[in-house]
Amino acid sequence: AKQLFPKNSKKGKPTFSKETAQEYFTKTYSDESRSHQFDPPEGLVRPESPGIPFATEGPTAVKLEREVKKKKNGAKPGPNGLNYLIYKKLPSVRYRLLLICQRVHELGNVPFQWAMAYMILLAKYDEVDSPDLFRNIALTDCDGKLYFSMISRDLEDFMVKNGMIKTDIQKGFLTGIADCVEHTFAFNEVFRDAYENTRQFISTLKMHMEA
Repeated sequence: AKQLFPKNSKKGKPTFSKETAQEYFTKTYSDESRSHQFDPPEGLVRPESPGIPFATEGPTAVKLEREVKKKKNGAKPGPNGLNYLIYKKLPSVRYRLLLICQRVHELGNVPFQWAMAYMILLAKYDEVDSPDLFRNIALTDCDGKLYFSMISRDLEDFMVKNGMIKTDIQKGFLTGIADCVEHTFAFNEVFRDAYENTRQFISTLKMHMEA
């Protein structure tokens, strides 16, 4: 892909002040209605209670090692400067992280440092005098991401085993499923069929779904 497209990436350092960036990104990523309590729509039928309980034991050595192995060695670290490689190469350090994760899970209090990010601003245009002219990448601490990866895996197992996620429909972001390859191939076949038979795409899609 890099050989197909011209190398015209924009470069430039921001010329706006720290105060301007703080005001813009605070407004962009804040949610004033975060604590709002939503009521269920009228007539909504409450689902049955799950038959398989949620795994409440939290982080374990097996879970942590599994998540560490899945992470890329070249991933950029967050504000604390520690990448995944240190947890892969040093079991003693990984064990210390396990103790921290277990303590966090026990107290139910996520460290403030795991909510912080080192933000990198990449210019989208030649102009660099406004925050909205940049694409930002937020780098958070790898140890926090490992903790949330374990919790995310437990939540995924809970929802899949209780039928809350239909794996024949939802493909992306599920463990052990080849992302969206199957859906992409299916859409390609639908487009091809619609083109060759000169009919509307939506009609062809409906036929394939019913089949």
